[in-house]
Order: sequence, then structure tokens, then C-alpha cells
Amino acid sequence: MIRDKFKQIDFGLLIISLVVALALWMNVKSERMEIRHFYPFIELQNQPTNLAIQSQYPKTLDVVIQGQTTVLNGIQPDLIGAVADIKTLRAGKNTFRLAVEKNVVLPKVLRGRVEVVRIIPETLEIEAEPIKNTEDSGK
Repeated sequence: MIRDKFKQIDFGLLIISLVVALALWMNVKSERMEIRHFYPFIELQNQPTNLAIQSQYPKTLDVVIQGQTTVLNGIQPDLIGAVADIKTLRAGKNTFRLAVEKNVVLPKVLRGRVEVVRIIPETLEIEAEPIKNTEDSGK
């Protein structure tokens, strides 16, 4: 009796249904959205040559990115960059406002596929002093 029921199973249809179920599961899994944190080093750009930075400031930026799991799994952390343009740096305390659009650098392949949700910190506090000329100190 068991042999008769076993003979009635269409193994071709069983294999096709398993393949379809697996493909559907993989599609649903790959569409899941996730949030990940990346910590790129902040590259200071356009520092005035007559000023020296005297304060400690965050060396990395916490970049919060949202995207599909499969896309996020393929991101190498060194592909995410962070820049801060400090050309307006003056002697004393300075506050630079950081924004996703200006300060986070994503490779072209990720643009439109992921979204930078936020960055932490949102401001960069830097204290600077004028560089003393060594020729003046010897006189």
C-alpha cells in the first residue's frame, strides 16, 4: 500500500515546486531592508596653512546607512568616506556643521541603492591657533 502511494508522487512536480519555493524565499530575503553603521575616518580638507589645530575632535564619523541586505553585505567599509571642508577655519573655537549631502562620500555604484539616514556627530568642534613663525622667534 505504501509502495502504491509512493509511485503516485510526481517527482518532477515536487522538484519544480521546491525550486520555486527556494527562489521565492531568496527573493523575499534579498528585499529586506536593514540599517548598518559605518565608521569612516574624517578627512579634513582645505586647512589654512597659517593655522594649527589644537583640540581633539572626532576622527571618525558614524554613518548610518539603510538599504537592501544584499547590497549592504557587499559594502566594504573603506568604500565609505567622510570629508570636512575647513577652509573657513579661524583662530579660536570653530564649529562646522556636518550634513549627509556634503560630508559623506559614497561610491557611484551605491548611489541610488542605499540611503544615508544620518551621521553622528552633526557638528565638528575644532580649536585652532596661528602658527608662530620660527624666523620671528629667533630675533
